[in-house]
Amino acid sequence: TLRMVADYGPAARVYYAQTELTVDVVYPLLYGFLLAVILTLLFRHRAYKPFEWVTLVPFAGTLFDYLENAAIVGLLTSYPAQSPALAVVGEMAKLAKWVLFGASVLLIVYGLYRLILTKLRASPY
Repeated sequence: TLRMVADYGPAARVYYAQTELTVDVVYPLLYGFLLAVILTLLFRHRAYKPFEWVTLVPFAGTLFDYLENAAIVGLLTSYPAQSPALAVVGEMAKLAKWVLFGASVLLIVYGLYRLILTKLRASPY
């Protein structure tokens, strides 16, 4: 991340920071809500414990996405000063974001699998 920031020119750093503070504010909300709605529809009738909280997984990913963006903006706006600690925070947030996004997708696949099994068992054919 530090190298990426150093490789950008001044205009590119300003543009990237502006993008992170505008456009990239909307996308995490959109995918967070979309994944949460899908998970809610798939797991709304599951009363047992693990699935009570399943719709929070995408929102946790959204929070880590915002943390990653904040770290990137901090690195971009403070250049040429470099903060290895802030870079580590950004990389850890990115990792957490992708793990939670992957978990959301896997939960959707599992929910669809369970839905298909339920429909096949209920089918008279």
